Amino acid sequence: MGLSQIADSFKRTSVFLALLTLVFNCSKSNDTPETNEEDLAEEKEEVTTESEEILPNIVDFISEVNNLTTTLAALENVDTSIKTELSSDGSTTFFVPTDEAFTKFLETLENYSGLSDFDETVEKEILTNILKYHIVKESVLFSDALSNDTVITTQQTEDLQIVVNGDIFLQDRTDGQAKIIDADNEVSNGVVHVIDKILLPDAVIDVLYPKLTLTQLIQETEELSLLDEALTKANLRTKLEEEGPFTVFAPTNAAIEQLFVLLGEDYNGFDDFSNILEQQVLKEILLGHMVEGNLSSKDFVTGSLPTLLPNDSIELAEDENTFVIRDASQIKTNFVSFDLEASNGTIHIVDKILIPQKVLSLLQ
Repeated sequence: MGLSQIADSFKRTSVFLALLTLVFNCSKSNDTPETNEEDLAEEKEEVTTESEEILPNIVDFISEVNNLTTTLAALENVDTSIKTELSSDGSTTFFVPTDEAFTKFLETLENYSGLSDFDETVEKEILTNILKYHIVKESVLFSDALSNDTVITTQQTEDLQIVVNGDIFLQDRTDGQAKIIDADNEVSNGVVHVIDKILLPDAVIDVLYPKLTLTQLIQETEELSLLDEALTKANLRTKLEEEGPFTVFAPTNAAIEQLFVLLGEDYNGFDDFSNILEQQVLKEILLGHMVEGNLSSKDFVTGSLPTLLPNDSIELAEDENTFVIRDASQIKTNFVSFDLEASNGTIHIVDKILIPQKVLSLLQ
């Protein structure tokens, strides 16, 4: 092979190698961006997954908050189905009382110093009802949905009323209100609001705080001490221990002292009602202060009310935007206070003795 042929062969080989290099580089250049995009997408997905907040469920949230330990202990002390429900998927609103709220509640109870004292079946049922009264199922109620006068039905079945007055409060069956002190804690299965008072339904109040009978309530009320003496003298205390219900218009001590003035100087106390006739008159006067049924002030309407004294009645009448009582004397009797609730009726305190027609005729 001549030099010219060798030169041509070398030249062709160089060109071929140059072309291979160019193709290889182009191929590598085209593959690189595609690979980088896939890598970036994977990295982005990993970062996004890691940055997503994993919300705790209701029970996990309570477990992580220091001042909610008593509620957690209560959940573990009752039917486990409640704790299971609060740990499961769903849409639940839970008003969780603080440890301080539980402490104050326990202080109002006799013979209960801690949750461990709720150890009998009946007591566990009480605690179960209390917890269910703090739970609203199938409804996630953030604070913007808790408007004034809203009524919500709890898992326990009794209602709570929302009161908005600057802060948001919950009105249960007691006189006090529970304040939401930490609102809108979002959890995976609803929302948690922290409150500063235990919420109590009627079903629990009736068991934990049994009401006094009418007789006992009169005994416990200082301004009715003379009425208690009168009931004893007339043998009517057992009447007000009966199931009833009865409504008693109870005269104050000052009103009864006026009766002594009316009867004259021979009567300074109930010991002076010494003979059978006098005791019968006293009994008739007292029966004239009692009516059958449980009549609260919100149920007052003008009209006649038959008393427990046969053939006797008193009249409820309106006077200057309030109610008064008129008896046989036609002198109006004013209310001092309303609606003292007993287990077997209601007491309204009045400022005058009610005189039945039969007794009025005798006095005249």
